[in-house]
Amino acid sequence: MYPAERSLGVFKSNVRNKAAPEGCIAEGYIATELVTFCSRYLENTPTFHNRIQRNLDGSKGNGTRVRLDRITMTQIHRYIMFNLDEFHQLRMMHIDTLRRSCNRGRTTEAQLETQHYDLFCEWYRDYVDRLDERSRNELGDKLVMHCRGPREAAVRYNRYVVNGKLFRTIASDAGKRTQNSGVCVPTLDGDTYYGKLTEIVEVEYYDRTKYVMFRCDWADNTRDKGYKVDEYGIVLVNFKNLVHTGDLVSDEPYVLTSQVDQVFYVQDDRCPDWACAVRTKPRNIYDVGQVEGHQDSCVNYHECEPLILPRNVDHDLQDHIEYVRHDLDPTEAVP
Repeated sequence: MYPAERSLGVFKSNVRNKAAPEGCIAEGYIATELVTFCSRYLENTPTFHNRIQRNLDGSKGNGTRVRLDRITMTQIHRYIMFNLDEFHQLRMMHIDTLRRSCNRGRTTEAQLETQHYDLFCEWYRDYVDRLDERSRNELGDKLVMHCRGPREAAVRYNRYVVNGKLFRTIASDAGKRTQNSGVCVPTLDGDTYYGKLTEIVEVEYYDRTKYVMFRCDWADNTRDKGYKVDEYGIVLVNFKNLVHTGDLVSDEPYVLTSQVDQVFYVQDDRCPDWACAVRTKPRNIYDVGQVEGHQDSCVNYHECEPLILPRNVDHDLQDHIEYVRHDLDPTEAVP
C-alpha cells in the first residue's frame, strides 16, 4: 500500500461520528500528537519509540556444529587475511619480499599480485614461526594466533542479523513469502557483486576471535554476461552465469558480514533469465547526510528535536524577574 493511502486509512479510522467526520479526524490527530509528544519524555516506560527493535544485530538463532574441510578453511582464512586492516602491514611486507626475490624484468604486477594471493598465508605462518619471544610480544597475540588459521569446528546458521537487516539462506527462504537471501558487496573499484546467500558459517580462531562469514553464489559482473543496466537505470543480474562455483581453492565464495548489503531480486518478465536487483533500507534508519561543523561522521538523529532545558541558570537573574503586568488597570477585565 502506498504511504498516502495508508495515511488516509489511519484518518478514516478516527471517524466515530459520521455526521462530523472532519472534527473526528482533527480530534483524533491532535490526540495522537499529544500522546506521542508526552511519550518521548517518559523514562523506564515501554512506548512505541523506545521498544526493542525487531532485528537486533548479532541475532542468529540456533546453530548446528559442523567440521570444515581443508578447502573451506583455506578460502575463509585467506579472505580474512586480505580484508582486515590489522594485517595490512604484513601484506606489504610479503609484497616487498616477492619484489626482491623475483626477476624485475620478467615479472609483471599482475603476476606479482597472483603470487601474493597464493603464497601469503603460508609465508605468514612461516614468518611468525621464525620470530623470537620478544618479536611475538611486539606483534601481538591476535596476529600471532591468526597465522594458524581457523579451527576445523564451526557453527552453521540459517539466519543472521547485521546492520539492522535480516539475512536468510536460500534453503531457509524456501516456502516463505519474504525474501532475505539477496546480497550485494560494493568494492573500492566502484564495482558491485550481486549474489544469493547459500550458507552462514561462524568460525573461531585459536585466540577465541570469531567471524561470521556468508557463502554466496556470485553472479558474473561482466557487462551483458551476468550484469547489465537497462534503459531505465535498473540493475539486472543473471545467476546462470556465475563468477565461479566455489569448489576450487582459488575461489572466493565467502565474505564478511560487515561488508554485505541486502537486495531483493524481482524476476524480469521481459528477460526470463534476468532479475532486477532492488536495494533495501532497514527500518528506523535515516540518511541525514553530513552535518557541517561536526568532525564526527555519526550524528545523533531525532524525528522530533528533544527539549533540552538549561542547567546552569543565573539565580540572581531569576530573582529580578517580575510576573505582574503594570500596563493594565487591575479592575479591567481582559476578554
